[in-house]
Amino acid sequence: MEHLRNVSVLFEPGTCIHYSNPGFVLAGRIIEEQTGLPYEVAIRRHLFEPCGMRDATAVQTQAFLRHTAVGAFFDMETMALRATSLFSVPESIGAAGGTPIVTIADMLAFGRMHLNAGIAENGTRVIEADSVKAMLTPTFDLGIPQAPPIGLGWWLEPIVGTTAAFHGGTSPGGNSAFTILPEYDTVITSFGTGPANVLLQDQLHIAVIEEVTGRAVTPPFGGPPEPPGPDLAGEYGSFQSRVTVEVDDDALRVTNHFEPYDDDHRATYEACGVPAGAAPPVTYRGLAPGLYAPEGLDASVFSGVIGRGALLAALPATGDRPAGLHSGLRFTPKRAG
Repeated sequence: MEHLRNVSVLFEPGTCIHYSNPGFVLAGRIIEEQTGLPYEVAIRRHLFEPCGMRDATAVQTQAFLRHTAVGAFFDMETMALRATSLFSVPESIGAAGGTPIVTIADMLAFGRMHLNAGIAENGTRVIEADSVKAMLTPTFDLGIPQAPPIGLGWWLEPIVGTTAAFHGGTSPGGNSAFTILPEYDTVITSFGTGPANVLLQDQLHIAVIEEVTGRAVTPPFGGPPEPPGPDLAGEYGSFQSRVTVEVDDDALRVTNHFEPYDDDHRATYEACGVPAGAAPPVTYRGLAPGLYAPEGLDASVFSGVIGRGALLAALPATGDRPAGLHSGLRFTPKRAG
């Protein structure tokens, strides 16, 4: 919390969307102050136990008492998967979902509670009905597919004529995805590890959505592509992320740079498969006006609730927001000069 005092904002409130792990950490600290309990105790007493999430815990050592999945990376030297060297991210980011460990049954119980207006299957009210409604009510919409309307915590993704309330997460070597379809009384949850697991999970969620709705999932964008303007070239940055963009005729060449705050930050990200320095450049080509996709991927990859996050949008400056790029649910402003 002390460090956040020294960090400014990327844009004025109400002008853009940026997924913020520190924002959830701040919410967790508020919970600690209001309940007088450590976060891992508060979430157990006020969520896990009343919701019937029997095996859920936010204490990593509890995971040793049961079978627990760990993440894995593809090792280019051995050409095989290797387990992560870091079981979970530090406790300091626990309230952003970094430390809770759950089973599929726990997540289904959590989802059923949301579908039942905040009442768990055991009849216990966990969340007030008005709060559940607020979570499923959009508070802001950028109008771009990779940043869907957002409620209180949920991403409210329009898909096949309904709304999929979605959230995902990343752990060292693993990814999770969680979707509820309120209009169809459906909960979908998954965890994957290894190369392309995110695309596999997205296909799973798409298959279930198509099965319960009876409709085919289609790409969430339209309109003819347009070549990028020369003004998109330059350097963009926020916090420990720096992005360089080159314009090459009808393509963008985008290079992401991770510049860690300190050695602990570096070690944590490297254990999650994100080395410091520059990542290999990625070429993006136009899909629709102001919208770009990584070259070589079929448009169907961006149709589901997860894959669309890989799209990149160029956002113009407004009165309270600088020009910038939006991808992966985050906004990166362009730097002057």
